[in-house]
Amino acid sequence: MSQPSDEGLIQRLKVAWRNERCSPELLPAEQVLVDKVMNLVEAQERQIEEQWEAENKEESVRIAMALQQLELDRIRFMLRSYLRARLNKVEKYTTYYLDNSKVDCLSDNERSFAIRYKEMIERHFEVSLLNEIPEKLRSLETVTTEINMVPKPDLTAHVFCLVQELSLIHISEPTRLLSISYAVFCLKKKKKQIINTNKK
Repeated sequence: MSQPSDEGLIQRLKVAWRNERCSPELLPAEQVLVDKVMNLVEAQERQIEEQWEAENKEESVRIAMALQQLELDRIRFMLRSYLRARLNKVEKYTTYYLDNSKVDCLSDNERSFAIRYKEMIERHFEVSLLNEIPEKLRSLETVTTEINMVPKPDLTAHVFCLVQELSLIHISEPTRLLSISYAVFCLKKKKKQIINTNKK
């Protein structure tokens, strides 16, 4: 049976999973949280296996264990989805995140994966293409004094936000002269007294 502290871990994982999937860039790694949740899930699964091996034939007990296993499967899904979302960004923007100023966003395992992935891609290009073209054209350099070809996440992309505490919504006029097809929403915090007086 989960303890209150365990429920807090699952809630933190849910928030990290949701944020990672909605963010266009890689967020700081939650490796400690992932390890704790993995240990918790494995301990719970061992406990369920021991109960099944005890051949407890009471219907209520078997139903409770089936529900526990269902909940563990849900948690494992969130873990896998969280890690897949991060690896997808690492694969897509490998060189960008291996830069010294961005590498802190990666966990140790992700950093090792990114390095191996980059080496593998470079070897693939060399074997399949670069060795067949003139030597002066074989460079894989992506940053020069004239151009930067390193793929980067689109930091201007829209994101979805879950508002925890909302008071009033103010819809402002567009601040640009260019024609746009959306309104600009500014979420403003107001004092609790003002919120209460405006409730209908």
